[in-house]
Amino acid sequence: MNSSKNSSSNNNNNSMQDYYIKRQKNNEAAKTSRLKKKEQELEIAKKKQKLEITYVKLQKQINRMQSVRA
Repeated sequence: MNSSKNSSSNNNNNSMQDYYIKRQKNNEAAKTSRLKKKEQELEIAKKKQKLEITYVKLQKQINRMQSVRA
């Protein structure tokens, strides 16, 4: 009888260990995913800023060309 209880207890311990290992891996994956998303958002923000600067320059160029043409 005791060996059956020990076996059940070992299985429970193993499943708990498996659960905690899976949780730890998932937590690490989630952290990595959040960091990657943050990096992508920063990169997009930089590109947006560059495009806005380019847009202003182009608008000024258009206005100059239109005033010369007029």
